[in-house]
Amino acid sequence: MAQYNGMAVIPLDRVCEDYMNLTVEKFKRKRLDGEIDIPVMRLGADSQKAGLGIYLKDLANYIDQQRDKALKEQNQLRGKAA
Repeated sequence: MAQYNGMAVIPLDRVCEDYMNLTVEKFKRKRLDGEIDIPVMRLGADSQKAGLGIYLKDLANYIDQQRDKALKEQNQLRGKAA
C-alpha cells in the first residue's frame, strides 16, 4: 500500500480505479446491493458533498478477504481441503 504515500484514507475514486475496475457510481451500487463489503467514509465536512474515501486498513482487509475467497475456490477446483 506504499503506492498511496502514507495516506491513511484513500479517495474512493482512486480505490475504484486502482483495485475495483469500476466507476464510483457502479461501486456505490454494488456496495448498496451488498456485493462489495467495505466501509466508506466521508472526508472533511459532514455533508453530502464531502469527498468519500476508504481507510487503508479496511482496504487491506478487503483485499485479504478476496484473496482468501480466491484460495478457497482454487483449492475446491483442485480437490484440496481448505
